[in-house]
Amino acid sequence: MRILITVQLRERQDAVESLASQLAERHERVLELVEHVGERQRAVDAMIAKLGESHEKVHTLTAQVAEREAELEKMRSTLGWRLLRQYGKVKYRYLLPISRLLNPSRRAKDEPA
Repeated sequence: MRILITVQLRERQDAVESLASQLAERHERVLELVEHVGERQRAVDAMIAKLGESHEKVHTLTAQVAEREAELEKMRSTLGWRLLRQYGKVKYRYLLPISRLLNPSRRAKDEPA
């Protein structure tokens, strides 16, 4: 009976050692995966930072474009008003292209079909 208990004890001890070995291997694998996830997270964070910088640049450029368009529209309207006040309605053919440039909304009406 003693031998039977010793054999069973040895079998259980071998099983525990096997399970401990498997647990250690899995723990190493989990640590590798955690490191891999950390690398990926750092890459994602870098991309997010880059995207934020790009978004700021786009926002700045959009504001600059809006300012330039407003300046251009102001110049167009001022120049058009001066021409209209000085020359009246465009009667001379050589001034017609200038009038069309200054009034893009009227361009479709003035052009022949």
